[in-house]
Amino acid sequence: MTPQELLQHLKAHEGWLKRRPKGRRLDLSMADLQGFDFNTSNLQSAKLVGAKLGNCDLSNADLSYVDGFGASLEMADLTNSNCFRANLRGANFHRAILQGTNLREADLRTGLLLNGDGDNVHKTPAILAGADLENADLADAIASFANFSGAMLKDADCSGALLDGCDFSNTDLTGANFERANLKGCDLSGATLSEANLANANLSGANLMGADLAGVDLSCSWVYDTKIDPQFRGDLPPTAPGDDAASRIENALNEHDTWLKTDGDAGRRCDLQNAEMSGLDLSGRSLDGANLRGVDLRGARLCGTRFVLADLSGANLEGCDLRRAVLDGANLRGANVSNGNLSDVSFASVEIMGEDGTATGRAWAANLTSADLTASILLRAKFLYANLNDANFARANLNEADLSGVRANGANWEGAKLNGAILPDNIQPSPT
Repeated sequence: MTPQELLQHLKAHEGWLKRRPKGRRLDLSMADLQGFDFNTSNLQSAKLVGAKLGNCDLSNADLSYVDGFGASLEMADLTNSNCFRANLRGANFHRAILQGTNLREADLRTGLLLNGDGDNVHKTPAILAGADLENADLADAIASFANFSGAMLKDADCSGALLDGCDFSNTDLTGANFERANLKGCDLSGATLSEANLANANLSGANLMGADLAGVDLSCSWVYDTKIDPQFRGDLPPTAPGDDAASRIENALNEHDTWLKTDGDAGRRCDLQNAEMSGLDLSGRSLDGANLRGVDLRGARLCGTRFVLADLSGANLEGCDLRRAVLDGANLRGANVSNGNLSDVSFASVEIMGEDGTATGRAWAANLTSADLTASILLRAKFLYANLNDANFARANLNEADLSGVRANGANWEGAKLNGAILPDNIQPSPT
């Protein structure tokens, strides 16, 4: 592609963004654009799947909402670019410059390549090794198992980010903000964490051996089974891991019950972000409006549990029993709900009421963007008007499910059973 041709495509894309009749969405999937100049370009919502963008100048560019799955941005300059909510799963940012880049709510998880049967045949981690992310904004980003080894994240904002399983070995994290971040199982060996904020971060199973922890307070962090250098002289949680975890969870659930029963006049909204809750039996409980972002609920019993308008983004619900659960208006963006039983579950939208209690005519849809529901049982599930963009339903059983009005751009239906299901026009069952 020549620079002149690219300019024509960018002009057509600008028209598409402004909904002009002759506008056309920019699709540069698999294109070789190494060394091109995209400085200040508007690439919002463009398709860059597998594109080769190495050494490109993308500084100050708008890359929000782009689909850059598996793209190569090695040594590219993304200084002060906007990558808000971009799909960058499996992207390669090796030695890229991301100073001041906005990666809020971006998806930097491992890319999963599927075969025709919907089976995972290759996993490609997002690579940010050696990248310069000083002052970058990764708040609430999803970057599980990404490789940040040797990168520079000085003063970066990673608050609330889902970074479990990441490689941060020998990384400069001086002054970085990891408040409420999920760092479970991370390799932080040899990392520089001096003056970093780790308040309420989940460091369970993480390796901090040889890390510089000068000025770091771990007293309010989850540090169960965490490898910490014996020479560390800072503060640690005061009680035994098991007792502390159980009491924190039980107290939060009881406070939430009171909060719900009194319409918020007493008690407190449940906030168990990043909590370890695998295998728990919460059947029949009400967790409406709870903050459960990034929680580990693998194998939990959640029959008939209510999660209306709850935040379960990035949560691990693998193998859960969610029969008859109510998740109306819930946020499950990037959640793992694979191999579970979700028969008769409800993902319907919730009507928004005004301050005076009257209907506003608007509704809040359930969000399952990029959620993984591989091989789950979803018999008679209700997805009314839910957002299913980029969700993975490979080999899921959706017989008699109601998918009326859903948005499902980029969703994977390979091997899914849809017999008797109510489907919108853009979803067609696979031949049997």
